[in-house]
Amino acid sequence: MTESEYRAFYDKNYGLVFYWLLGRTKNRAEAEDICSEAFLIAWEKRAALKDTTRAKSWVMSIASNLHSQSYRKKRGKVELSEEIQDPRDFTAELRHYLELKY
Repeated sequence: MTESEYRAFYDKNYGLVFYWLLGRTKNRAEAEDICSEAFLIAWEKRAALKDTTRAKSWVMSIASNLHSQSYRKKRGKVELSEEIQDPRDFTAELRHYLELKY
């Protein structure tokens, strides 16, 4: 995957991965951190991806694994966070994003 192909892939899929993580974490900062890390890992290991048609599922797997690792590390710890107070806030934001993208 060339740099320009990766940029197009990133632009097209960042929102999808981010909102999936936001739904899991309920924390915008954590979702952004994990999403950025997932795309960084994908960039660094892009040579390992033989079939670029599977890139979206590959980066989603990376994000899912990072989320699981983060959850295991935090399990049992009490942490103050920027949680979404009203689930409708997330739903409205996701709808708006999807309308812009598609």
